[in-house]
Amino acid sequence: MLRRAFAGLLLCLIAVPSFAQPYPAKPIRLVIPWPAGGPSDIIGRAFAERLAKVLGQPLVIDNRGGASGAIGAEALARAAPDGYTLMVQSMTNQVMLPATMKELAFDPIADHQPITQIVASPMVIVAHPSLPAASMAELVALARANPGGVTMASFGQGSASHLAIELLMSLAAIKVNHVPYKGGAPATADAVAGHVRTAVVGLPVALPFIKQGRLRALGITTAARAPQLPDTPAVRETPGLEAYDIGLMYGFAAPPRTPAPIVERLHAAALEVLRSPEFAQKLYDLGLGAPIGNSVAEMAAATRNEAAMLARLAKAAGIEPE
Repeated sequence: MLRRAFAGLLLCLIAVPSFAQPYPAKPIRLVIPWPAGGPSDIIGRAFAERLAKVLGQPLVIDNRGGASGAIGAEALARAAPDGYTLMVQSMTNQVMLPATMKELAFDPIADHQPITQIVASPMVIVAHPSLPAASMAELVALARANPGGVTMASFGQGSASHLAIELLMSLAAIKVNHVPYKGGAPATADAVAGHVRTAVVGLPVALPFIKQGRLRALGITTAARAPQLPDTPAVRETPGLEAYDIGLMYGFAAPPRTPAPIVERLHAAALEVLRSPEFAQKLYDLGLGAPIGNSVAEMAAATRNEAAMLARLAKAAGIEPE
């Protein structure tokens, strides 16, 4: 009797692992809240390719563009917290949403579980070569002489790119014709085609066209110049624009209430990717900075700080929620 009971217990113990498979046990969906070809998509795909190798499961890209990243970000907020739906997103655009949208169906901070920041990126103000302006000073002078006559594309109404345009108009006391697109790729494509004369877009999207001479780089939006374009000054180097400084921060996140062991597994895997020299070189080649790879708590704090800073900029630029 005791022998049979022991044998039954042993069978139970052997059977348990088959029901508790280690995470991840199946493919993972990676939401990118922007159309294919934009900076979030470029960064997300490069990151996903390497993360899949570390986790041992494929990451299936799900481009959920629209509403300046809000549609995809909401999809993550509503997803099951099981580690099988994740997101790579421009956290800058995401935390700016409350400053630009009156009716938002989720909290851009509370309704996402931070994992780690991936990288920071400047935006770049570019012009079609036909535009008679080869510098930010000349662009400002042209816009001042022709109020509303210069078209300037952004990658979305209420996006960080839109804020960059509003900030430029506020500091330079000029008026341009803002043309919002549904992502950086279509905005850049129309700038290359000359359908819009200027644009504010992510550097990874514009860099190939700048190198080909199909777009002219006028200014880098962050305080420091981009090492990939050392001869392109920062916008703030132009007299009158010394307060100009806005970039993009990209992060890796999960749905709220994702169990701590899964977050820890994803964080460790992400750090393995971000600390590899090969990935650092890939980011540089794309026109980006060095990988970040901070802690969950550090990403949460950085996100809150970014939200507060962007809210101040939006207020200063006169942007109101719509």
